[in-house]
Amino acid sequence: MSFLDFSGLRRPKSPNTCLVAPQDVTPKARVDRPSPVFPYDADALFERLEAHVRSVKVFRALETDADERALKFVAVTPLLKFKDDVDIRVLPAPGETGKSVVAIYSRSRVGHSDMGANARRVDALLAAIS
Repeated sequence: MSFLDFSGLRRPKSPNTCLVAPQDVTPKARVDRPSPVFPYDADALFERLEAHVRSVKVFRALETDADERALKFVAVTPLLKFKDDVDIRVLPAPGETGKSVVAIYSRSRVGHSDMGANARRVDALLAAIS
């Protein structure tokens, strides 16, 4: 399995992506906003996130690595069936015992603009695990 290396991530100029992460996790890519700190340890947050992703019908081709706390999947838009790629990594929150953060990168495979679909998807993922 090959998961996204957030430390080497470079974003395209097109506005059809969304990145939420601690800035130090993605030093080569500007984040849209930093990750919130979650009141769960990284393993517990990973389990919550994996369970949620498995429950969403439009998320397909899920790959996970519990040891790395990494997930990747394809989100298929309901109406036009566009495929968007989503990579997630759960990390311990620096300096905060028992808490964690996430790096989530959602991006469209085709087109220039996504009309905010990737940002809404990331926001929905964050809300689901809060």
